[in-house]
Amino acid sequence: MEEPRRNPKRKASEAAPDGPERDADDLLRKACGSLTAQDIEEWQGWGEVESEPAFFNAILRDLGVKRVQVQELFTMDQTSLDAVS
Repeated sequence: MEEPRRNPKRKASEAAPDGPERDADDLLRKACGSLTAQDIEEWQGWGEVESEPAFFNAILRDLGVKRVQVQELFTMDQTSLDAVS
């Protein structure tokens, strides 16, 4: 015998409750909103940013920057500098 389902199967016609798109819109609106005096007062300083070149390339692309690519540089020797120039 097959065990009964723990949750009943939803019908395709049932509308899902507010999905992640709505949550994302709310988060974006809050993130892009103006800072309050309390926000500025509570600011602890610089935020940490992941130092992955792909993240910076995506940010630059989203900002409309063209013909620029971020590359990771591990050393400051002449060969490494020549490779990225």
